[in-house]
This record gives sequence, structure tokens and C-alpha cells, in this order.
Amino acid sequence: MRLKLATYSLPLIFALSVANAESTVSASGGDWAAADTWTDSSVPTTSSTTPLDVLSFTSGNTTLDISSNQYINKINIASNNNTIINIAEGAKLTLIGEASSTNLLTATDKNTSLTFTGDGTLDFSLSGQRSLVYGNWTFDVATTANNSFYLYSGKGGIVTFKKNFTSTNQLSVGDGWVMNLENGMTFKCNGFNYWGNSTLNTELGTTVNSTAGVNITNGSLSGSIISIGRQTYQTNHYVSKFKNTTFNSTATLNISASSDYSTLFNGNVVSNAATGALKIGSRVVLTGTSSSLTLNSSNALLIAGATSQATSKLHIGTQVLTKPASGSTYTETWSRNDAFLNVNATNEFGSFVFKDDSTLTVVLDGKSKFTFAGINPWNSGEEGYQMIFKNLTDFTVKIMSLDNISIDSETLDANTLIQIDASGYEDFVYLVEDTVNGGWWINTSSVPEPSTVAALLGAIAMGFVLIRRRK
Repeated sequence: MRLKLATYSLPLIFALSVANAESTVSASGGDWAAADTWTDSSVPTTSSTTPLDVLSFTSGNTTLDISSNQYINKINIASNNNTIINIAEGAKLTLIGEASSTNLLTATDKNTSLTFTGDGTLDFSLSGQRSLVYGNWTFDVATTANNSFYLYSGKGGIVTFKKNFTSTNQLSVGDGWVMNLENGMTFKCNGFNYWGNSTLNTELGTTVNSTAGVNITNGSLSGSIISIGRQTYQTNHYVSKFKNTTFNSTATLNISASSDYSTLFNGNVVSNAATGALKIGSRVVLTGTSSSLTLNSSNALLIAGATSQATSKLHIGTQVLTKPASGSTYTETWSRNDAFLNVNATNEFGSFVFKDDSTLTVVLDGKSKFTFAGINPWNSGEEGYQMIFKNLTDFTVKIMSLDNISIDSETLDANTLIQIDASGYEDFVYLVEDTVNGGWWINTSSVPEPSTVAALLGAIAMGFVLIRRRK
């Protein structure tokens, strides 16, 4: 008997796991795994290859609990204030970012808040640079990132970190943001670039640790800044840059770099830091129009490997970066600058190094002792620099060396020490040599009688008296 072989064609069925385009948390909130947490009663199933595109919320004052690993492209809280995402211990929430948009976390205004909290992990496993746009974001959870973390310029809001943040890439902050680092947390990244008109506040015990330089604008720093490396991208040429920044009494700096490179002080930089607390391996340059350094504490700066501020050099000049005809490496040169040093506490400095035709106006409080080693040109042969003293009081300011200073000039032009007198005129100063302790006191035109000088300082001898002439 011949058997006929029957063949059947069976359809192949594949179960495809497709994430919802958007899932919305109900007003009551709840656990991710519970159906009634979601407005459509459908629990989103996510993975690294099929993330949830958008997570949104129906109302504010809502908490979403996550107790297993979940993956999301974007979170939009709209106007739903006081939203909370609680990530349980052992769980990880991974934010990836949409392919069609750089927006990662969004809200309708800068005061609408979302808090990530819990003992789990928030991971920004980004497919490229992604942005936080508007909103008040709090990270009270351990957070990691693998790509550039960008606070979008022109929108702004508040970002607060209460637990450690670790990134293998840079932080980049545009305009309009306030960033708070709290609770002794550590912020590690490969470049801390606060380049926009935003504000940074660091509490006591917090640490910023960057492996590619720091750039801080509008900083109020009470914690520690640790940095190695430097920035050389286009117009960013520095080891570190501080603009309109205050170092509070507990602040510390540890900037590791060659003395051939530059840390830039721009705008108004204020030091309330402890003696020796601000250690900067590179040279420090007061740069930018009317830039100022205010010393409200004593001898905080250690510059370019110096072991004290008394042996540290402060440079005065303006950084000029020229765009290349080809390529991306800008050429760095230096030009003149008019800068200010405000002395409100006893301080000693090494020399002040001037680019030609630069001026440094030293504004004194009339009582604090201020001693400096001398004046040097930036490069050999450069001249035309001036050091101007305001609120000068006799026997409070001393220079240790008169090298590179014109002490016999009859004009107030080049390489001179000048005072602004009570009438607002520019005048020469008078120099009185301290033959016991060395150096010369920089005095006003009213020089005491020898008996008065002896009573004030002990045995001294009159040194050079410069010609007094109003300009």
C-alpha cells in the first residue's frame, strides 16, 4: 500500500513586546506593577530595547513606586507639581532619551517639581546629549550618567542633588538654572561646565570631582572642588574658571595642573576661605574687564605649587582666543587688563605679574596689613603697568622689592606706584624703608616725623621719597 504524505503549512506566530507610546499615572499613584496605578489599567512592560516612550502624570502630589528595573525615554510632568518617583532598593530606573528629541525631563514651568527618591538607582543611559528643560528637579537617589548631562539654556529651573552623582561625561549648564549640591554628596564628572548665567550652591561636606576642568559662574561654594586636566575646546582654554563666585569659609580647592596653564578669575571673585584652603596648581589670572578679587580672609591662595600665599604670583591680563583658519584649536594670546584687588583682611602675596599697560587697583580697608613681594612684567621688556592704591593708610602696605618700578620718574605714566588721595586725584606715594624687617612701606604724602616713625615701627631709615605731583 502506498502512503500519501500530507503536508500542512502552519503559520509562525511571534509575540512582539511593544511598549506603549505613552503611559499616564493615575491621580492616586501607586506601584508600577499595579493596574490601577495607570489611567488605562495597563501595566507598561519595558526593557532596554523596548522602553516606555513617555511617562506622564494626571495630577500633582502623586507618588509612583518602582520596585523592579524599568526603562523610559522621557518623563513629562507638565504642570503636575510635587510629583515623586520612589525607586526601591535593588531597583533601577533607566532614562534613555527619545531618538527624535534631546528633551529628557520636561515641565511647563521652572517651579513645577519632580523628586526622585529611594534607595535604588537612577541611571541616565543616554543615546546622546540630552537635556533637562524647565522644572524643579530633586535627585535624592544615587544617580549615574554615561553621556553629556545638559541643563537647557534659556528655560531654567532648580536642580538639587542630595545623593551621589557619577558621570563618565560632562555636566553642561546653560542660562537660568540654580543647582544645589547638598547633604555631603559627591558629584563626579568628566568636565564641570557651568558656562551660562546660572547659580551654583555647594554645602559644607559636598565635593565636585572633575577629570576635565571646572567652569563655575555665580557660585556660592562651601564644599570642596577637586579637578585635574583642563579644557581646550574652541574658546574654552583653562584649567579652571571662576566667574562671580564666592568661596565661603569652609570651601576648599584642589586644582591639579601645570603652572604653564591658567586658572581664570573673572567678574567678582570673593575669598572667605581659610588660610591655604584654595590650592591651584596652575597660574591664576585676573582676566576680563574690571575683574576683581576680594580678600575677606587671610592668605587663602596657594598658586602654581607655592606653599604659601606670600610666595604665590597673581597675573593681570586678558585672555584673547583667535579662531583658526582651519581646524578647531584656537590660538591663545594675552593683552592688557584693568583689574581690582580688594583687601579686607591681613594678607601677604608674592609678586603681581602684569601684561604690558595693565593696571591693578588695590582697594584697602584702611587697617588691614598688606605685604607683597614686588612687581614683574609678564614677559621680559613689557612695561607701562601701574599699581594704584585707594584708601591708603600709612604703615599698612609694604612692598619687599622695588625691582621693575620707576622710583625716580616725574610723571605718573609707566611702571609706577600710585595712590588716589582724599580729593580723588592720582598722586605718587612715599616709600619709607624698613631697615629692620626689610621692605618699604607705601605711604601717603603725609609722612610722619622721624620720632613718630620710630614710635610706630622701631628703628627705620627714610628710603626713597617720590616726587609728589598731581596729574
